[in-house]
Amino acid sequence: MLETEENKHVDADATSASVDGAAACASATDAIAGCAGAADATAEHTNAADATNDANAPLISVVVPVYKVENYLDRCVESLLAQTYQNLEIILVDDGSPDSCPALCDEWGKRDEHIVVIHKPNGGLSDARNAGVLAAHGDYIGFVDSDDYVAPDMYESLYAHLVEADADVSICGIADVYFDHTENPSEIIRTTMTSQEVLSDMLLNKTLTVCVPPRLY
Repeated sequence: MLETEENKHVDADATSASVDGAAACASATDAIAGCAGAADATAEHTNAADATNDANAPLISVVVPVYKVENYLDRCVESLLAQTYQNLEIILVDDGSPDSCPALCDEWGKRDEHIVVIHKPNGGLSDARNAGVLAAHGDYIGFVDSDDYVAPDMYESLYAHLVEADADVSICGIADVYFDHTENPSEIIRTTMTSQEVLSDMLLNKTLTVCVPPRLY
């Protein structure tokens, strides 16, 4: 099933999925890509939240494909290191980027033990994500585009709803951040859907986004 709160965050199980506005994952824009957590939506899920700082909490691997984003990469990585859910493995996949990104990735890898760096020939976004998946050690996996940044409680919120809904996928909404304004989802919902309902919703473009990043699998 899928549970949904609209700002949007979704948990999807073969029978259930959840969408929540507690955290909003950013989508890239023509200017600056970013993400803002919904101000009023903090995790009510204390049981799951208690696990976020537990050394025995499930490991979440976050795959970040990197290509020509030297102006955005630092902010992206900083937002991941600032997550309230601390048991993260951050996998930076340098997809043969011709700018300073390879060096930036290496600097981050030396700076923090949570960061793993992969260098590979350019193969495109999907190929970079696949390389990150193959290298991941986590119990759960997420994806963040390297020209985006995420709210501090995004993975805490996604994990909490995933556990509460006993779902396979948790999805949140996106905020488009421009130089002069930010466009947030207009409403907050939370719902639970079956896998068939999720597929129908996505195909009809009703509630759920089809992009990969704002999800925890």
